[in-house]
Amino acid sequence: MKLRNWQKQWIKSIYDQPTRRAIISVGRKNSKTATSACLLLLHLVGPEARVNSQLYSAAQSRDQASIVFNLAAKMVRQNPVLSDYITIREAAKQLVCAEIGTTYKALSADASTAYGLSPAFVVHDELGQVRGPRSELYEALETAAGAQEAPLSVIISTQAATDGDLLSVLIDDALSGEDPETRLWLYTAPDDADPFSHEAQKAANPALG
Repeated sequence: MKLRNWQKQWIKSIYDQPTRRAIISVGRKNSKTATSACLLLLHLVGPEARVNSQLYSAAQSRDQASIVFNLAAKMVRQNPVLSDYITIREAAKQLVCAEIGTTYKALSADASTAYGLSPAFVVHDELGQVRGPRSELYEALETAAGAQEAPLSVIISTQAATDGDLLSVLIDDALSGEDPETRLWLYTAPDDADPFSHEAQKAANPALG
């Protein structure tokens, strides 16, 4: 996988400075799921891995949760070095690096599974699918992460349907600039742009080049 410049920019903005929450809002077909899988592996066995840490991806449906896990597992299977260190537990939707005690598990919107956890790193996949200003799964994971010294949550999603939905609320909070440890990358066309123009499509879909 080769990162493009726009991906390198927001990844650097997360890891080059103290970051608690990062929001990347971008259109469909911009490698969101693949990037999520790479970040999870970075924290599972890469340079961002912490001994005995718990990692999670959170999605609104089991199918969406499976997509992130399946892609991360596929990356492990296709890389002999990763395969030597990571065990795939297919039924549990879990990846384990026994050598340093790190675990990754895919969760869907059953908030009861999130309570009692202690996540050091979470990817919230397609949080824009949440309708309304609250999500039990999101709140459970964010609250649980408070036990960690320097937890990180990354939200990668298309935009929400309305201004009152959770992702829109989080974007508005980030735009206010009140939290110095929140990063926002918002790829969207101007409100007055022709939605069918190449410029508008490129603004919302940086993968178009």
